[in-house]
Amino acid sequence: MSLIYSENEDGIIPVFWALITSYPIVVLTMSVNSFHSETHRTVEIVYDIMEKHAVNGDVEYELHNFAVELLHRNVSFDAFGFFSLDCTLLKSIFGMITTYILILVQFRSTDDADQ
Repeated sequence: MSLIYSENEDGIIPVFWALITSYPIVVLTMSVNSFHSETHRTVEIVYDIMEKHAVNGDVEYELHNFAVELLHRNVSFDAFGFFSLDCTLLKSIFGMITTYILILVQFRSTDDADQ
């Protein structure tokens, strides 16, 4: 009975560790993506205000410039220029993990066949 429990415990600990260490990365990338979506939402709100409430020409010009700046300015968060901190980071991490797991499975199957 204790042998079965120890096997399950040995399998759970690495999974739990992986979840704990990946949680901050997931939160960071999701907050960066929500920032980008809020930027586009702000542009839509500015254009709705301009459309519904016809203000004087100077204010409308400034609102239009603000909306254009939000649309054309690509705000990116990166780690000292090495990699971007958006969902592409998560995709690359999971792709790397999947690749190494496949390589390990292939080498393990050839080692088992040799014995």
